[in-house]
Amino acid sequence: MATLATAVIVAMMVAAQLSIPPLLPLLGRDPSMLQSGELWRSLTALFVQDYGLAGALINLATLLILGPVAEKRLGTAQWLVVYFGGGVVTEFLALAWQPHGAGNSIACFALAGALTLRALKRTMGVIQLCVCIVSVSAAVTLLLLRDIHGLGYWAGVACAFAWCKLHELRPRPGRGNSPVARSGQ
Repeated sequence: MATLATAVIVAMMVAAQLSIPPLLPLLGRDPSMLQSGELWRSLTALFVQDYGLAGALINLATLLILGPVAEKRLGTAQWLVVYFGGGVVTEFLALAWQPHGAGNSIACFALAGALTLRALKRTMGVIQLCVCIVSVSAAVTLLLLRDIHGLGYWAGVACAFAWCKLHELRPRPGRGNSPVARSGQ
């Protein structure tokens, strides 16, 4: 549901952007967003696309392929945290490497990072292990190339890790909420 809703909003923004070209500079990532207090642009930059219609179609296809898998594996709430949290964090980090830009591809890479982390927490076969190795290797390569998609991937890993740690600390009904019960003694 979150994937479809996000894809519809992105598609509507692409249509609006094609009709109103000034939307990209108004809503995209730009160093002036910090100086002018327009921090909201770290979110709106995830909805406009800086590589035209071809880039928008690729980003939408990626979201529609990867998004449902991530939503099924992570759940809708974690999907939202990873996609938007990882995306917004990456928009700020990207100011150092690519100060101007926009697009949801970095949020899709955040989902890929979260899915890799989830896979690494499970018992895997050889194929799944190879996919994880390729995924992590690609993300490291992107970082070495100073490509912001590598930042997106690792922001997704960080968001998913934080999600898991916060949920480990949360008391669970019926399992004993005293410190002794939580410590297993």
